[in-house]
Amino acid sequence: MASLGTRGGRCDHALADTITGQFKVEAIHADGPYKGVAEVEFATGTWIKRYNTERPMELLGCLHPAECEVRYRGTQCEA
Repeated sequence: MASLGTRGGRCDHALADTITGQFKVEAIHADGPYKGVAEVEFATGTWIKRYNTERPMELLGCLHPAECEVRYRGTQCEA
């Protein structure tokens, strides 16, 4: 696997490990056990959609990413 940082650096794979751990806690361990690959794939897609659009983010003032994008686009001038 290609490294995200410098080889042996302190941030090497840190972001990927953090997100993978969060995924395992929120989707795999919380909702499992699963009966097959199809159920894991569906749970993964559901978690990714929620992670990218529905979860409140502290960095965005506890707004959902989708809401923040709507607000951002509303401030842009129409060409």
